[in-house]
Amino acid sequence: MFNRFGRTTQEIQGSNEFRLIGARTSGKTTYLAALVHWPNAPENSPIEAVDPLDDETGRLIRYAQDILETGNQMAGSLLPLDPNEMPPSYSLSIRLQNRFGRGDKRLNITCKDYPGELFEQLRGGNRPELLEPYLDDCAIAPGLLLMIDGTNHKEDRNYAQALTILQNELSLRLTAQDRPLNRYRIAIAFSKAEQATVWLYRNDINQFLGKKFPQTQRTITRWSRQWRCPIKYFFCSAFGMKGNPPKPNFRETQGGNGAKVGVINRPKFWRPFGLVSPIYWLHTGKEDRRLH
Repeated sequence: MFNRFGRTTQEIQGSNEFRLIGARTSGKTTYLAALVHWPNAPENSPIEAVDPLDDETGRLIRYAQDILETGNQMAGSLLPLDPNEMPPSYSLSIRLQNRFGRGDKRLNITCKDYPGELFEQLRGGNRPELLEPYLDDCAIAPGLLLMIDGTNHKEDRNYAQALTILQNELSLRLTAQDRPLNRYRIAIAFSKAEQATVWLYRNDINQFLGKKFPQTQRTITRWSRQWRCPIKYFFCSAFGMKGNPPKPNFRETQGGNGAKVGVINRPKFWRPFGLVSPIYWLHTGKEDRRLH
């Protein structure tokens, strides 16, 4: 096919579906909204555009504009009482310029953004019956994007406990389906990387893990060894940096219900980073540092 500049565009082959899991306030929906909106991309970016493929995904752009730019409060999402109600699927296309080879390329992906309450139930919540359909659905996808608030290292132990349960439950399901565990792909993205406590380690994610999330790191390492599956860590920021020296393009304000919410400080200079790299890796199994 041809893109709007008349150049041929080829679809990148790979795993087109994944699930997005993380605790409340880890920034999952904010991540997706910033990705679909994709504001102020630099001219030398290999990412040409991010396009929503359906109305549900298109609404994330309005979320980015109404919530992140203006500070309106969004209601938190909960696991529905009806276990047959799954979260909506988001489908989008990421177009990559020809720096990746001859002709432009694109990758089309679909994901589901599970409410943060799911993570709480994994840690031993009081509604375990709600876990079953979500874990069944999670086992259908070939990969998982786990999002962790990089500033919330006090939850390290809780993350490790939840991930141990998640590993065991997924193992039961994948084994029952006769699916090889070593083909399941897991990306761990630490969000809010614009904040100083994370930004400091931007060039050494292993040092960051060892100092801030050692129990989570041990759990993930054990998971990878037992399954012999690929697992990779990433930093990402839906807010990005501004200026030189760089500062977080973030400010805290009071939402409509009195709660503190984070919004873009200077929307004109809003440039998120690290959003595409975990998706590209999940899709292809390859890493390209130009996407960080």
